[in-house]
Amino acid sequence: MQDSGKLVPILALMLFDDAAQESDTAQESIEIATGTLHSCAIVANNEVFCWGDGVDGQLGNGSSESSPSPVKVAGIDNAVSVAAGRFHSCALLSTMQVKCWGRNAEGQLGNGSFTNQGSPILVDGISNAIGVSAGHSHTCATLSDGRLKCWGDGRSGQLGNGELQLFAFPDFVTGINNATSVGSFGFHTCATLNTGELSCWGQNLDGQLGDGTNESTSLPVMVNGVVNAESVSPGFQHTCSLLKNKQVICWGENGQGQLGNGSQDDSLLPVQIAGLAGNVATVVSGGAHSCATFEDGNISCWGTNLFGELGDGSNTTRLSPVDVAGITETQSVAPSANHTCAKTKAGAFYCWGFNFNGQLGNGDLEASNTPVLVEGVVGESN
Repeated sequence: MQDSGKLVPILALMLFDDAAQESDTAQESIEIATGTLHSCAIVANNEVFCWGDGVDGQLGNGSSESSPSPVKVAGIDNAVSVAAGRFHSCALLSTMQVKCWGRNAEGQLGNGSFTNQGSPILVDGISNAIGVSAGHSHTCATLSDGRLKCWGDGRSGQLGNGELQLFAFPDFVTGINNATSVGSFGFHTCATLNTGELSCWGQNLDGQLGDGTNESTSLPVMVNGVVNAESVSPGFQHTCSLLKNKQVICWGENGQGQLGNGSQDDSLLPVQIAGLAGNVATVVSGGAHSCATFEDGNISCWGTNLFGELGDGSNTTRLSPVDVAGITETQSVAPSANHTCAKTKAGAFYCWGFNFNGQLGNGDLEASNTPVLVEGVVGESN
């Protein structure tokens, strides 16, 4: 399906069934999330704990202090899903509302102000959300009717509303009414549609929108040739998607091997990652690396590895997937700019990579190129 990492569209037959239709109204559950310098997790009683950099209030405990150990986010006991941006965090609640906290200079908390908040506040006018995602300085929510709302920094077009400005209140993404999920990272956003197609918008300097150009846009464009997507995950300047046939495709910037196809050539169109098809469960992108979990609980990552964010026991950049060392029975994975976290089926949380701000959650500030246990928090077992 690819030619030496060059620009080859991925074409496949759409697989759309009753199970896919049911996902339109099911709330998305993401129990571990990583921001640029902090991490957050939902624990067993539906509370949220965060750790790492807290200077903008992104730990949600009412202070601006950083913490290398998890601290409880104030006033949340019904979290369904959690998201983390550069300096802010958000949680989807069982009420289908969204609360956010942390930096708000670009309006990314969605309450109509530009004032930082050290404790969670309700996002204005969101009452039917089924998913939430956070980018560099913007936030988006999937609504139960298939529409999307985004808010915060829109100066690169990442809000998808045709504007290039800040929005302190949620605004509808133009022209999308059949979304099943939304993903944000950096300065672009992508959505999975109930047709199996993908749509992206925002910054496109390295082809991260996947439409065959490097032209940024404030309106959604279709990812070229994708008609059977299961999920999509934007990274900083690249994007990856898991297809319903369990193949993995990526596109955009590839200088650190974050497309995973063995090359360092950027791609304006999706290229297939070799060796991951068959039993892939999830695919998630970070700053310049990406990771996949498998049905057997193992994890593979690829891309930059300067701080050990691939978790393979080295600091060697990898152009194709390598196994994360010493962690099995994984349920989910969350790569960020320079660190990665994961949750196991038993409910334990692990992190690895850069740790100068305590974002690994193990009580110290030492980087680790293998997973370390986050201390003192346990999620639901599955």
